Amino acid sequence: MKKIFSFKKKKGSPSPSETGSVLSASYDVKEKDLGKLHKAAFSGDVAKIRQLAKKNDLNQLDKEHRTALHIACACGHTDVVQFLVQSKVKLNLCDNQNRSALMKAVQCEQDRSVSLLLEHEADPNLVDINGNTALHLAARIPSLSVSLQLLEHSANINAQNKDGNTPLMLAVMENHADMTELLLKEGAEVNVKNQEQRSVLMMAACNGQISMVRLLLQYDADITVKDDKGWSSDDYAVMNGHHACSHLIIEHGTKRRSLQSPSHFTASKKKQTSVLGSPGGIGAGLALGGPALDKDVVAAGSSSAGAGKDTEDNSHTESISRASKSGAADSWPSSDDDDDDDDELDLSPKLSRTIRGRQLNQLRVTRFCAARSSSAHAHLSLPSPLDQSAACPRRRNAENAKLVGPLRKELAESLSSCRVLVVGAGGIGCELLKNLVLTGFKNIEVIDLDTIDVSNLNRQFLFQKKHVGKSKAQVAKESVLRFCPSANITAYHDSIMNPDYNVEFFRNFQLVMNALDNRAARNHVNRMCLAADIPLIESGTAGYLGQVTVIKKGQTECYECQPKPTQKTFPGCTIRNTPSEPIHCIVWAKYLYNQLFGEEDADQEVSPDTADPEAACE
Repeated sequence: MKKIFSFKKKKGSPSPSETGSVLSASYDVKEKDLGKLHKAAFSGDVAKIRQLAKKNDLNQLDKEHRTALHIACACGHTDVVQFLVQSKVKLNLCDNQNRSALMKAVQCEQDRSVSLLLEHEADPNLVDINGNTALHLAARIPSLSVSLQLLEHSANINAQNKDGNTPLMLAVMENHADMTELLLKEGAEVNVKNQEQRSVLMMAACNGQISMVRLLLQYDADITVKDDKGWSSDDYAVMNGHHACSHLIIEHGTKRRSLQSPSHFTASKKKQTSVLGSPGGIGAGLALGGPALDKDVVAAGSSSAGAGKDTEDNSHTESISRASKSGAADSWPSSDDDDDDDDELDLSPKLSRTIRGRQLNQLRVTRFCAARSSSAHAHLSLPSPLDQSAACPRRRNAENAKLVGPLRKELAESLSSCRVLVVGAGGIGCELLKNLVLTGFKNIEVIDLDTIDVSNLNRQFLFQKKHVGKSKAQVAKESVLRFCPSANITAYHDSIMNPDYNVEFFRNFQLVMNALDNRAARNHVNRMCLAADIPLIESGTAGYLGQVTVIKKGQTECYECQPKPTQKTFPGCTIRNTPSEPIHCIVWAKYLYNQLFGEEDADQEVSPDTADPEAACE
């Protein structure tokens, strides 16, 4: 009669060859498969084995290529293992899954058997059919004591299996924090990649393992590495909705940059009296978001201003001159002054640095504002469509002598090549499209699911009565092209939440501008921009109020970083023409009920037709 031993696999469980990169620890053993030696090893009968050893080869294999040592290790019979080892059996023979006796002892967590095998020079770096070493198996269990023994006997801590996974990766995938920390302390490579070019930090971020992410960052996990899809660990966190992990990664990156890079606000050892526009002030202007000033152009502007003949507008040069005469009170603080301040105030280093930083920022803001008004027109001016060179040669020469000429050309070229995505073609979207083409942007794509409603005509100036019922995006494109026929505008009458508009789609742009009227779409665009690392300008209105937020990965908060109240109002034109959610139908039915029976809408869930459709809840 067939006998099934207790360590046979359970019914319905996969066979060892079907368990992926890490094979099952159990053996499927039947009595007919075992010879006398293997049966004695299974039962732990050392005396029987001693007797059989006189006439039999202790290294003989069964049908599954298992030795008596394999069986003893799997069953945990340490005395049998000790006898076989002392009898000098071959320790590195492998079964049909290419697993050695050491691997079986590791899989079955037989610490004493592992010690015996390692002491007698069993090879810890043999690999099974999936490329796993004994350390891979120990990391997945996990078994800290066994792992330490393997490492003490020269186990390769960074060995990769056929999937390219190291023991550290298996520990992270199984969320074994103690094992992960042990491997990191023992020198495991934290930034190694598997065949999909994924690092352990990507795996932890993808699964939302915030404690694991924190641990990996402590051991200098690189947040900038990307997989074969171009995704970083932060992208994985954002795409899977693990914003706590994303914040942790971004915060770590910010701290690393602040420690490794000299600050924009680092004061020079030597006191400087430079102002905005001079070499020292240029950095301050850039840091504060001011216009970029080239030192050669500044010099040219200053010389032409002094000449007086060819320059009609000296406001910029005069502002620089006034700032230069501000004296020692406006000079840049030096590090020597900082040291004196620390001695006088006797503050903690952290507090004193904070105070000095704020004082320095105030000084730079003052200096920046003094020159801002005179240089803004030079920074933003674009070539006139009319050729005024013949009519006003002096004016053209004056502009070229100042900053206008060089910056105007460079800015125009950069704007014309920049690709911008405008999401929404309603009240805000119409203004954005008009401003973009008039500013000089030539490559614009706009997407909107909505159609034009009569209630839109009072504020969405790109539309007329004849356009009612047509696609907002398409009509907006046609209207904007009348402002600038040379612009290249693509319109999509579609939802931005369509899977076709994925991360790869967003990576085609240098800037994304939101003009949406619902929370779900805003959240989606926010996540796509973070994953694609594209700047996002978020905007919205509510009655007479409005808001604009610039979102840049790693530098600002994202749209979902702060909790927002549940949306309670919905634009009438949207729920009437393009309802996309069940709540839209419910709200519209309640609104019609109140209209039909003359009752007041106490909930005020529908924005009136005179309201901006982007007024959702911002």
